[in-house]
Amino acid sequence: MSSISKEIKEMIDNWKKTEVIPNSRNYSISKSPIVNGEYMIVFEVIAKIGFEPRKELIRIRKRFFTFEQKDNLITSKGDIYNLKLLLDNIEVEFQAEIDKVVSGYLQKKQ
Repeated sequence: MSSISKEIKEMIDNWKKTEVIPNSRNYSISKSPIVNGEYMIVFEVIAKIGFEPRKELIRIRKRFFTFEQKDNLITSKGDIYNLKLLLDNIEVEFQAEIDKVVSGYLQKKQ
């Protein structure tokens, strides 16, 4: 099996380094259970958000399946484009969960 493209590795590393609020960002890469020679990448963001005395755990977990890695293609633009969409979606979903926790806290305070 060929290795995952350099561009995808760089995108994943950049995503892992990004931290707007304290959180844990993890990923795992394994062989795709769907297509031989491809990969499944699982992304997870975890944070404890809240105000004393209660904190809520936020966990976002998404899977990404490559489809342009097995044949050592010169370009994997489709994988890169789709991965960018997924990573952007993780950020939006994570922020929405944070907003939900904060809004709930503010409503209880009123």
